[in-house]
Amino acid sequence: MNELVLTLRQPAQIGDRAREDFVLSTLEHVPGTVVRGAFAASWLARNGVSAAGTPERAEFLRLFEGGVRFGPLLRPGTEFLPLSVVTHKYQAKETCTEVEFDRAVTGEAPLRCPDCGSPLDQVKVLRGDRPPVRRRTSVSIGESGVARRGVLFTRETLEVGQEFRGAQPRTGQQEAGQHGRAEQKLPHR
Repeated sequence: MNELVLTLRQPAQIGDRAREDFVLSTLEHVPGTVVRGAFAASWLARNGVSAAGTPERAEFLRLFEGGVRFGPLLRPGTEFLPLSVVTHKYQAKETCTEVEFDRAVTGEAPLRCPDCGSPLDQVKVLRGDRPPVRRRTSVSIGESGVARRGVLFTRETLEVGQEFRGAQPRTGQQEAGQHGRAEQKLPHR
């Protein structure tokens, strides 16, 4: 396994599902699918799109649709928790003796904290400090090119300079031509 290091050189919005409150939030990590897509975009920029049935197409499919799995990139000091962990849905109180309950270890977990009564919920975020996120609120533009009255939306972006790291399969990176600290500029979407 090689370690892949990504440093943001411009603000990034890593897509998350749409919310009802018109906030386009950002993920706090880089999913493996995004890593794979970046390598595939780099390969396509270097080699072009290949026709079906050609050796180049077979190589592309082997590299990016085959058995190689690209893992996520996380900020230092963060980690995913196992799906077996439940924790306080709301901020735990200082009087709570347990903050997390791991059902894989204990077999069961209470529905509520025995100390404060807070509901316990499955963890859905990374453990660790939240990254610096910039929020920008703008007016929505209609089809005619004019601002739509009373319709705002907010976009979250990760700040420049943040670093993400993750272990990646050695063979996938070497075969895709990613050696050392080669910088790749990817097309904007």
